[in-house]
Amino acid sequence: MMKVTSEEELVLLSFTETEISEKLRWEHSKEFEFEGQMYDIVKSKKEGDRIYYWCWLDAEETELNQKLAKLTSDVFGRIPNNRKKQQTLLSFYRTLYVNQPMAWSFTTTVDSKHKIASTLQLHIEEKNNIPPTPPPKVV
Repeated sequence: MMKVTSEEELVLLSFTETEISEKLRWEHSKEFEFEGQMYDIVKSKKEGDRIYYWCWLDAEETELNQKLAKLTSDVFGRIPNNRKKQQTLLSFYRTLYVNQPMAWSFTTTVDSKHKIASTLQLHIEEKNNIPPTPPPKVV
């Protein structure tokens, strides 16, 4: 975690136990996402039914997560224009002589410099596609 030079750079967030379980997505015990923003906990305090977190707003990780979410939604067709392109591509693949099931696979990797690399692949289960010899007779 980055060193904070002063407490003025920290964000103070306050939650009840219920809000913590419903509104926060935890990465690990010292990092969570709240309303689309990533936070690193610097210190915490419980008073009554509230828990206070003094946090560092992790802008770089927030931006990375937003880019990844956009990339994922683009690939999986949540944007109508991309959905049409995906359906057109799938229709083309179905015109090929393939009797085996097909499946899409999407892989995303992030390197140490926070660069995203994504791969979209079409997998076709390979089986023996040799037609029977002689061909069957049509009755």
